[in-house]
Amino acid sequence: MKDLADRNAEVAPVSLKGRRWSVVAAAEDAVTKLVAVGMSRVNARILASRGITPETLEDFLNPQLRNLMPDPNTFIDMDKAVTRIAQAIRDGQRIGIWSDYDADGATSAAVLGRFLRMLGHEDFVVRIPDRLTEGYGPNTPGLLDMQARQGCDLICILDAGIVAFEPLAAAKEAGIEVVVLDHHMAEEEVPEAVAVVNPNRRDQPEGYGHLCAAGLTFIFCVGVTRELRQTGWFEGGRSVPRSRRRSHRSG
Repeated sequence: MKDLADRNAEVAPVSLKGRRWSVVAAAEDAVTKLVAVGMSRVNARILASRGITPETLEDFLNPQLRNLMPDPNTFIDMDKAVTRIAQAIRDGQRIGIWSDYDADGATSAAVLGRFLRMLGHEDFVVRIPDRLTEGYGPNTPGLLDMQARQGCDLICILDAGIVAFEPLAAAKEAGIEVVVLDHHMAEEEVPEAVAVVNPNRRDQPEGYGHLCAAGLTFIFCVGVTRELRQTGWFEGGRSVPRSRRRSHRSG
């Protein structure tokens, strides 16, 4: 038994990958402050070691999305992107959604598409480029096709576009309005578009570079919801999808 205890004592501080555990020390004054608001000393020590204070305790223990997510207008060009798509929704314009073919891009497209349907705007098309024949990111033929053949008045490029200088220049020349929501690393300049929203723009204040495109798209939807609410879009039930309006009104 003693040998087993000795072996356990030797391996306890080491992870399965051979990395040594280290316990972060908690300042006693921070622990005392958490105890003063009702935490046990054990829990207070754990929380204090993670940087939790009485002021941030509620958000840590009972997180609410509205309290933790950034204001959409934290991001450069978000106000322009929100204004343009809100206009497209109010005017009944056809919206094109161009997304990357990976999990983040497909999820971004699903978030925006479902959001539009929830608003009662069902006039949109989704284009996910063929990975083998078209490659990554927007291309000029595809963008022009969305305008000419599919009749898109506005195209939202999700999880791509931040370095698509030539395709977006061609789109602008053709009169296509484009909103870019991307998170990949940017160059010093950004492409020409109605709006280019990216937490990793060079001129964007730091703090949200970890956001994926789907998360950025969700924040964008929050901004659009706020814009539409301020302009009375949700009055009278017209934001309900056409297929559900009868049941909505009868209820």
